[in-house]
Amino acid sequence: MRHPLARVLILLLLGIGSCLAGCGREEPAPPPPGGPKGASAFRLAVAAHEVEHSIPLEFFRNGIGKPDPRDVIPALFDPQFAAARDVRYLPDEARVIVLEIERDARAYPLAFLDRHELVNDLVGGVPVLISWCPLCGSSVVYEREVEGQLLTFGVSGYLYRSDVLMYDHQTESFWSQLHQGAVAGPQTGTPLTVIPSRVTSLDAFRRERPAGKVLRGGTGMLPPAAYGRSPYAGYADSPRIWFPVGTLRDDLPPKAEVIGLAQGGDSCAFPLDVLARAPEGVTRHVVGGKRFTLLHDAVGRSVSVRDDEGTPVAATRLFWFAWQAFHPRTRVFAPR
Repeated sequence: MRHPLARVLILLLLGIGSCLAGCGREEPAPPPPGGPKGASAFRLAVAAHEVEHSIPLEFFRNGIGKPDPRDVIPALFDPQFAAARDVRYLPDEARVIVLEIERDARAYPLAFLDRHELVNDLVGGVPVLISWCPLCGSSVVYEREVEGQLLTFGVSGYLYRSDVLMYDHQTESFWSQLHQGAVAGPQTGTPLTVIPSRVTSLDAFRRERPAGKVLRGGTGMLPPAAYGRSPYAGYADSPRIWFPVGTLRDDLPPKAEVIGLAQGGDSCAFPLDVLARAPEGVTRHVVGGKRFTLLHDAVGRSVSVRDDEGTPVAATRLFWFAWQAFHPRTRVFAPR
């Protein structure tokens, strides 16, 4: 019996010795999972210090009001289309976002996008994201391949300066539609590549591209009755802005529609009503040291922008209050 007891005493003494030698030193705690560089942007609402971000949080808002607002507005995936000439589920005057890549012309009705805001698509072989923010009246199309990684996007339910914050499923970073890049989460500081697009009428799209296609469905679509009335009815006609954006310049009414063009640190807002009055619908102006031509189509009430070589240029159609919120030093075009 003495031998087992001796072994126990020896083990106890060894344990005490180890503690005397090492228990006074505190082992460093393991870093939290992900850390600031890898933390999901959704943590921004509850623990902003954990998340890398580049935006002032005074203009960061939960636009849905639910504790977890992600995907309450369902983005669309695997979209389905109908031939433009066969579309009977929309009126001729319906507003659509038009995108054309490699002769693949597609139209995305705002009546659908009011309920979905984002469409993940493949156009002309290019993975694209069609984005629409009803609160800012802004439409922007992006490439979905970012730094060699193919991303899919959903609606976060959060807003920055009243503009939609998108999130990618791969890293859960937040991407600002009008900042045109990631503003929170692991991808913070990464830009998005913008693709030229425009807003016009369904009838004008049919006339221009009779072989074009019009969005009719996809994963995430709601029952048809959901599209009978926009949840934003009357919003564009009211001066009220639902969420804070900071300083409001009074150069134009808050909801005046403009074409925003930014180049080389310079930016200019072109009021649509001014462009509509231009001789033959043609306006030429210099932004960032480069000359651009803006072509107004009276039939579709659309505007396309081209450079001196005739190449389409990405510009943003949106409400004045939103453009000046993201471009506070912008000029406002006025014909001489």
